[in-house]
Amino acid sequence: MPTNYNELAEQYKRSKQVAWRYYIEQYSLCELAGEVSGLSVLDLACGEGHYARVFKKMGASRIVGMDISTRMIELATAAEKAEPLGIEYLVGDASSVHFGQSFDVVVAAYLLNYARSKQELAAMATTIHRSLKPGRPVRYRKQQSRPETI
Repeated sequence: MPTNYNELAEQYKRSKQVAWRYYIEQYSLCELAGEVSGLSVLDLACGEGHYARVFKKMGASRIVGMDISTRMIELATAAEKAEPLGIEYLVGDASSVHFGQSFDVVVAAYLLNYARSKQELAAMATTIHRSLKPGRPVRYRKQQSRPETI
């Protein structure tokens, strides 16, 4: 049974503020995504837009965040209104969405673990593959030192 993020949206937003999320999760995700300056980024299962905002502040040229939860997208849109960064947020299902354009980077930090079947997992992976620009070289950020203390 999938989690109902419409009911948990505010709690989820607050959970992004705990130290381990920044020092472990955010650090790791940004390292894996690599250098995004000047690139277009699709953030699938974007929640309240936390990582969409992070990637925009890292220099991404265009960000689209999508989540199946309408409440999460409402929170993301409210954050965009409070601090306009030019991020587009959409409500949609990552197992069936078709974008009219492709992206340099696709991030899906909390998506694949919600697949309820092999078929749904394959559909999510197909969306990710279909959303990526063909032939993009893999680029990684230079290694940065980890924070010494929390």
